[in-house]
Amino acid sequence: MNASFGSSEGPALMKHTIESEDNNYFIVVPTINIANDFYNTFNNKKDSFKLCINNGAFKDIKLAFDNNVRVILTMHHTASRCLGSIMDFTHGAILNKYRLFIDEAHLFLQHQALREIMRRFNSAGLITATSRELKNLSAF
Repeated sequence: MNASFGSSEGPALMKHTIESEDNNYFIVVPTINIANDFYNTFNNKKDSFKLCINNGAFKDIKLAFDNNVRVILTMHHTASRCLGSIMDFTHGAILNKYRLFIDEAHLFLQHQALREIMRRFNSAGLITATSRELKNLSAF
């Protein structure tokens, strides 16, 4: 997708995620405000959605995976610090079970760990409104 969360593509991702009940999503956003906005959109589906942004996010992500939560949401910084360990913990199962989406992908360039992890997911997507900054992305 080529737009930011605040543009028409962000809500489109939320709508797609809500309507695609057969798929699991691991969504990474840059800020706590965006994470909370996304979470509030899912207010009627809290059982299938886990917001993992506070201290203990690593534990929350592990529990969400173990409990088959359909949508896991975290922030760039948190994902870059703990997603590799989550992959080890799940023996790589998270790579097949979840579709990874990274919002504000131009900021994603700042996190080498996220670039390395994204390569390993079977299904991953970058969302940005500033795609010109991604033209030289050598992550793939």
